[in-house]
Amino acid sequence: MQAAQAKPKLLDQLRDVLRTRHYSIRTERAYTDWVRRFIGYHRMRHPGVMGPSEVGQFLTHLAVKKNVAASTQTLARNRGRGQQNLAVGRGRRGLP
Repeated sequence: MQAAQAKPKLLDQLRDVLRTRHYSIRTERAYTDWVRRFIGYHRMRHPGVMGPSEVGQFLTHLAVKKNVAASTQTLARNRGRGQQNLAVGRGRRGLP
């Protein structure tokens, strides 16, 4: 009898998609870092239970408290959408 294989963790799924699409390792690290920050900001809540309002809260936090540049916020927003799509089972279509 074989043990059931666990579904890969969210960040592992994200890495798999990025590697399949031949993103550079630096891009992969940047995207996974932003996803980690987003999850950490929301006290480790799973992205599948969060929506656009949580993404907005995170971006506001970056702009107001962290003084992050607009281009960096755009990167974070795009990664937030991609990881949310993975979290709710929309798969690879969630990434550019």
